[in-house]
Parts: sequence; C-alpha cells; structure tokens
Amino acid sequence: MGTDLPRFKGYDNRTHEAALAVGQAAKDKDGVEVAARFRILQARCNACHDEFRKPFVAHFYGTR
Repeated sequence: MGTDLPRFKGYDNRTHEAALAVGQAAKDKDGVEVAARFRILQARCNACHDEFRKPFVAHFYGTR
C-alpha cells in the first residue's frame, strides 16, 4: 500500500462502520433499514475497489 495506506485504512474504517450498522439493523429486525444500510456498505466497498483494485492487480499479477 505504501503511501496509500492511510487512504486505504480510511476506506476500511468506513466500510467496517457500515457493516456494523447493517448488523445492528438486522438485530433490530428492521428490514427496510437493513436494505438502506446495505446499500451504503456496498457503495463503500465499491469506492475502495474502484480506487485500489486495478493497481493491486497490476502489482501482484502483472497488467491485466
């Protein structure tokens, strides 16, 4: 990750918080809130993948 580590950890922390919110909504048996929180979780996963996947694959697997 090198100098990108702080940015990556930021994505990781926000994603973790979103996952906890999904879990809490599920414990509360609030299906509408689970769906809403899951959309946020998915968006946070996608944001990280959009930024880091291509360089990661290029570094570890060569250009694809």
